Amino acid sequence: MEKLKEFTLNFFNKLGANITKKGEVYVVSNIIKSFEDIVGQASPYPITFDKETKGAEYLSHTSIIFRAINKYLENAGKTTLLRIDFEEDLSEKLKKRIKLKNCEIENITKQHKNHFFSRFSFLTTFQYINKKEQILNEIYVHEGKVVEGSLDGYKIVEGENKIENKDFLMKDYDLAKEKLKELTISKTEEISKTLEKHLDKETEGIKKHYDNLLGELGGDLTKQLVKINELELQLRVAEGETEKEELKTKIDRLKKGLLKIADDEAKSRVLKEREFSVNNAKQKNSLNISNKLINTTVIYYPIFQFNLYIKGDNSKRFLELSYDPLTKEMDKLKCECCGTQIEEVQIDEAGHLTCSNCLDHCSECGKVYCGKCLNKSCHACGKPLCKKCSKVCFACGKYACPTHLRKDCVSGEDRCTMCLRACLRCHGLAEEKHFGESMDGSKVCQKCLAQENRNKIMKNIFEN
Repeated sequence: MEKLKEFTLNFFNKLGANITKKGEVYVVSNIIKSFEDIVGQASPYPITFDKETKGAEYLSHTSIIFRAINKYLENAGKTTLLRIDFEEDLSEKLKKRIKLKNCEIENITKQHKNHFFSRFSFLTTFQYINKKEQILNEIYVHEGKVVEGSLDGYKIVEGENKIENKDFLMKDYDLAKEKLKELTISKTEEISKTLEKHLDKETEGIKKHYDNLLGELGGDLTKQLVKINELELQLRVAEGETEKEELKTKIDRLKKGLLKIADDEAKSRVLKEREFSVNNAKQKNSLNISNKLINTTVIYYPIFQFNLYIKGDNSKRFLELSYDPLTKEMDKLKCECCGTQIEEVQIDEAGHLTCSNCLDHCSECGKVYCGKCLNKSCHACGKPLCKKCSKVCFACGKYACPTHLRKDCVSGEDRCTMCLRACLRCHGLAEEKHFGESMDGSKVCQKCLAQENRNKIMKNIFEN
């Protein structure tokens, strides 16, 4: 009864049913519809393994529930489709998992695609010495690997979609068969050791018996006659019928043995009988293992794709995050500047996802940018600059901040202060190439030189 109990409860557990115990009664509920159809009524099913318990079906090999189990198991190789139902509000759960530092979620949408894995249910039967043991094994295969699995704690419903492509099932099945061999090794070794001991004992008895027969065939004639006389004397004084019959049998065997002494044909026959008996014992003590695929289950569940619209002070950002509700794993967020994983969501003025180490302020406008955006600096003072605040000096090609950028008083173009020099006359700034020597020998800008030349010409005109 204990083995029947273990097998039955294990069967319902493998089907993902809920089992609650109340005294000696086990209430089986939330079982798949395909089993309910075999029983002919919906669950729950109150069952018991105690004959004296009332109000529940006593489980025996002839009970309705057990016959339904056998019928279900006979439906070998059937493929069923199940779905794990996740009803929780995952959008709210996602908001709680994401830490926002300098931004907020303005909008969130959700999509999903189904993810599949396989479950193979094998019934392994061990037959030996008129005994029969059965073990039910479930093997889960996910993404080409055998994994530890259980549907306990999940809401399981009948699948609604059809499996369009079943090619993956054959590969998964091959993996499951290899795993099944591993799972049955220990049980096989255990039974084999028991059979080996039993066979050794039985073989020893067979050999001893036939060795005695061979000894009788090859024994001394005088000894045989003496033994017959002794047995006949015992027969005369024997009282019980059973004892007399045993003595008569021994006397007859010894008398027949007198005729067999030195009979090679008789010895050969005894040796053949011994060989046959030993082989028969080996056959009786052999182990027969059969593995039956009773069910293939394709289980699917949704992988959610969340689209988040994140808003910062002056920027916005669109994010895509994948969430697996079975493994509770979510896509990791990484800093788009240095690539490290981030726990807090921060975005810069350009909408880049950034870690705290990569965030900095533009020294001119004070806005927050990541390291990629603040990749320019003033070559005069070294301050970091954003794209908007950085200007190029067309003389040297380097960047400069507004503080160190001036208009060339001659060309009118922007130049950094490192490329300009002051005119001693007008105190304007200009490039070195725009300077010349004045009449008094000083270096002045071309504007001042031009003015000096104009004054000189005008003076000559009026003097003449």
